Amino acid sequence: TVGIALIGLGALSVFQGSLLGGLWFALIGWFLHSAATASVRESALGEEFRGVSVGDVMDSDPPTVPPEAPISEAVYDYFLRPGIRSLPVCKGDRLVGIFSLSDVRGVPRERWGSISVGEEMTPVPLKQVGPDDDLSHAVALLGRHSVHQLPVIEGERLVGLLSRAHIIRYFHSREELGLGP
Repeated sequence: TVGIALIGLGALSVFQGSLLGGLWFALIGWFLHSAATASVRESALGEEFRGVSVGDVMDSDPPTVPPEAPISEAVYDYFLRPGIRSLPVCKGDRLVGIFSLSDVRGVPRERWGSISVGEEMTPVPLKQVGPDDDLSHAVALLGRHSVHQLPVIEGERLVGLLSRAHIIRYFHSREELGLGP
């Protein structure tokens, strides 16, 4: 309410002829209002995430690709399927990198059959989470680093993949079941 009052005071000052002072009041009011709104929203989300672990939401059997696979295999066998934006790149069950749609964009289509996923992937170390981590921690990592997915690692072994889409589907299902927004 203080933010809104400052915005109103700023508007009044502008109408009374104090353009610069009025704009400053309005700007400070807008900043305070935005910060308060974000804080309330974050607090509400924190409540929704309480007690939810990464393991509750992740895909526990994501498709993977070996580093020697050609890019064409990743594109035609996986990326063209709905919802798959990235593939963990593994040697056995050990994660060595991640290959995503953005990694494909820089490679001319005529070379997809001759360049391996391993040549274009983002190699480890990657931002990652464990299956027992709080979902709120994972959401913070996704947002802070502007990534769409996080490998879920236990020891050195890939045990799942968590994506923004998995989180959205999880909360959508909760809402449909009447378990909260």
